[in-house]
Amino acid sequence: MKALFRKDLRENFGLAILGAVILSLILLKNIGFAESSAIQMVRNGGNSYDLQPVLSSATLTTCPFFFVIFAGLLGFVQSRNESHKDMWAFLIHRPTTRTQIFLGKISAGLLLYFLGAGIPLLLFVVYLSIPGHIAAPFEWAMVLPLTMIWLSGIASYFAGMITGLRQARWFGSKTFAFGGAIMATVTVFTDIGLWQSMIALTLFIVILGTALWGAYQSGGFYRGQPVLGKATLVLSLMAGSGLVITLTVGLFQSTLGRDNHSFSYRTYSISRNGTIFIESNNGGDVSFMDLEGKRALNPETGKPWSEKEFLQFRSATYSATADYKNESRRYSTYYRHRAFFKPWSYSGKNLWYTDRHGKLKGYNVETRQLVGEIVPSGATGDDPFVESPYSGDYVNSYNLPHLLSTRSSVYLVDLESRQMKPIFTTSATNPIGGFYEAEYATNALILTKETISMINGLGYTILTLPYQPGPGTYPSVTVANLTAGSNQPYQFEVMLSPDSAQNYKTGWKMPLKVIAVPKDAGATNTTELPTLRESEYKQPFEDLMAALEPTVTKINYSKLTLHKKSLPAFCLCAMCAGVTVFFGRRYKFSNGALIAWALFVFLGGVFALMTFFCVQEFPKREVCPKCKKLRTVDHELCDHCGAEFAPPELNGTEIFEPLQKKTVLEPVVME
Repeated sequence: MKALFRKDLRENFGLAILGAVILSLILLKNIGFAESSAIQMVRNGGNSYDLQPVLSSATLTTCPFFFVIFAGLLGFVQSRNESHKDMWAFLIHRPTTRTQIFLGKISAGLLLYFLGAGIPLLLFVVYLSIPGHIAAPFEWAMVLPLTMIWLSGIASYFAGMITGLRQARWFGSKTFAFGGAIMATVTVFTDIGLWQSMIALTLFIVILGTALWGAYQSGGFYRGQPVLGKATLVLSLMAGSGLVITLTVGLFQSTLGRDNHSFSYRTYSISRNGTIFIESNNGGDVSFMDLEGKRALNPETGKPWSEKEFLQFRSATYSATADYKNESRRYSTYYRHRAFFKPWSYSGKNLWYTDRHGKLKGYNVETRQLVGEIVPSGATGDDPFVESPYSGDYVNSYNLPHLLSTRSSVYLVDLESRQMKPIFTTSATNPIGGFYEAEYATNALILTKETISMINGLGYTILTLPYQPGPGTYPSVTVANLTAGSNQPYQFEVMLSPDSAQNYKTGWKMPLKVIAVPKDAGATNTTELPTLRESEYKQPFEDLMAALEPTVTKINYSKLTLHKKSLPAFCLCAMCAGVTVFFGRRYKFSNGALIAWALFVFLGGVFALMTFFCVQEFPKREVCPKCKKLRTVDHELCDHCGAEFAPPELNGTEIFEPLQKKTVLEPVVME
């Protein structure tokens, strides 16, 4: 085992060095791009995707591709060297077990993977963790995405070894193990949560590693593997089959149905005079209707509103969502920089960020040093800033924000003098849960537990309403300003939207509440509107893809029944199971194997059927000289009549004489 370990290190060390050089160049380029992005932002504004190289879009895009290619190539080269039958026979006849051979080779391969991909990544992280090297916040938790991406490369390494070692009838199916490796990488970027992603990633690595171990027990063949090796190999190849079928359908969708995408939504829009319209978008065709369902007409032209005309007629709106548990960060998952920081504004050569701890941090883009932190203090200590869920990733050079909110106050921030002036303050029993600053700091919408308020840039209150029925049930608030160019008696219309999760449970029966606020001190007028359903995005071939889904995804496990509209998928899965039974009977599967495969294909559908053909090593068939039917060559007797194989014909090249019938000699009795 030690000799094999040293041999693999010696043979593949050059590949590891080449990978380390390429990855180092990629990471150095990303560092330089982050520095130039920070300088560009304090000059003309810009996006924040590449300000911190650890979480930059450039790093999180290039590294997965590099790890899949490098690790897969390393594993393929390492196992391909012994895939020849003579080399394999020499390898397995060493005085060691096949499991020890497997452990020796993967130990060397994983060490080479660490040298080629791990050390450059480690140096990259250590460099960025030292203050003064990058003008952006750094936390060690930011390293988690890159760590998980690096670990997903282990799955690609195992897939590469399976590809090089596996003996397959279809050459293309050798690469199907990379389907599991690609799914392992994709798992890192799903919004299922950090721990869920770690568990799923570990599961993919274990499955592919076990499948590779099984391949070493049989020389890359499916037959002869332990049951555990067969099961994990089937799961690995099924991921590849699903990926191939999905990409094929997507290819047809992109080529044949390029112009047939259907995106539709309906929403309420408020005009400057307070009239509420229903705005519908059906595949790019925008139309406007009144609340009675009739087509809305432009009073100036007498024709239906166009999108451009209504844009000038729509009132200015301000929206905020009450959030007292930082639920907005639920959508800023661990692999996005928004989970840790957002660029807020800049002053001179200093770029200011709001971080997840509620601090405002400034960095000089030239020296890349931290120039200061701002955290408001109250009677009970630090009062962190509340992140606005509507703040984006782009900093405008012409419209810089000026207001920041904590749970107790809204501050007017002066970055030049690094001073803050409170312009709105509330009590501890009525904290701020939602905040939105309008463009050019003209107005700000503030949601507390008890009130809906709007203030102007000087801090004067221009709207105050009781927050009923409350932020828990109606967390989203939109305020429309009706004062511009109109003579209606109302000044504002406030629209309260219900919580989507609660509304879903009620079957979307919770209404929207619209409160009309008069210009004078009169009473408000409240009306209710039915909730419009969520937006829909339908692509061509969507029904086809739904029909290809496995039966296992169509079952309602709480009631043990099939979901609605699942009959086509059910019938297709049943047909696939029938094809499996047909081939299983043709090649004389055992009853247990036939039942197991038929059930697997029925539950997995087309994906499982493709896996069945990729895995099985169907033997050749010849015509039986007795019954003239096709028989498999791996059986001693004919499957139909029980006849033996005919002896091969003599061609004169034989070196042994044919066997003769033995003659039994009679014993001779000596007198």
